[in-house]
Amino acid sequence: MTESWQKQLIPVRNQLLAKKSNPNVVILGIGNEVKGDDFAGSLAAKSIQASLPQHTESFSVSVFDCGPVPENFTGVIRKISPDYILIIDAGDFGEDAGEIGFFSWKKAEGSEISTHALPLSLFSGFLAAELDCEIGLLLIQPKNLSYLDPVHPLISEAVNKISSEIIKIFS
Repeated sequence: MTESWQKQLIPVRNQLLAKKSNPNVVILGIGNEVKGDDFAGSLAAKSIQASLPQHTESFSVSVFDCGPVPENFTGVIRKISPDYILIIDAGDFGEDAGEIGFFSWKKAEGSEISTHALPLSLFSGFLAAELDCEIGLLLIQPKNLSYLDPVHPLISEAVNKISSEIIKIFS
C-alpha cells in the first residue's frame, strides 16, 4: 500500500505557496468514456471543474477534461505557464480496485502504468521539459477496462474522494 495520497499532496501544495503567491496549477483528467473504469480521470476533472473556482485566495487553478488524448491540450497548457500539473487517470499500479496512488512522473518512467496508447511517463516528461514545472500523477487502480462497460462503483467512490480532497487542498 502506498503512502496516503492526501498526505503526499499537502507538501506539494505548501511548496507551491512557499515559492510564490497565487501559483498556477493545472489539473488534467484523462479517460475514455467507452472503456469502463478508464473514464475515472475525466469524471474527476468534470467534478472538480464544477466545484472549484478558477481563482481562489491562494491558487489559480485550471482544470481540463482531456478525454483519451491529453496531448491535444499542450498548447493551452503552455499558455497558462503552470507551476504545477496534476494528472488524474486510471492506471494499473498493482493495488486493489479503487485504490488511489500519488506518484511523481519520474517514478512512472519505464513503467506502463497508463491505460492509454501514449504512456503517462512520456507525456509527463514532455510537459516537464517543455514547461519547466513539476508534475504529479494521481492514479486510480481500475477494476474493469472493458469496452462499453460502466464505471465500477469502487472507481466512482475513488473519483468522489479525489474531487472533494482536491477542492479542499487547492481552495
